[in-house]
Amino acid sequence: MRSTQSPKTKPPRSLRSLRLNVDCPRAVVPFWLYNGTVAVSLSIKNVPEAVVGRLRERAKRNRRSLQGELLDVVERAAQDPPVLSAREVYARIKKLNLPKGPRSVDIIRRMRDAR
Repeated sequence: MRSTQSPKTKPPRSLRSLRLNVDCPRAVVPFWLYNGTVAVSLSIKNVPEAVVGRLRERAKRNRRSLQGELLDVVERAAQDPPVLSAREVYARIKKLNLPKGPRSVDIIRRMRDAR
């Protein structure tokens, strides 16, 4: 009599190398092995030597490897930008002390009178 179980599939290579009993339906996969994401390797080609030198200096100042420093740069760049309220935008613009231009009311009146 045949079993009603589905045919066995080959486990991923990472599981096979752990020598877990993956044929057992109750096999536990360690959290560090699979957490829903897969690490991705990025590669940047043709980076100018001056840029590499500055990154190495920055990594040295921060007591990190070049790889660690690059990961920090990428993580910071990928963060969500801060959300500013209208008041915060207004306060930032006021701090710039920009020269005052003509008022919009005056511009509209001139355009209307020119008709």
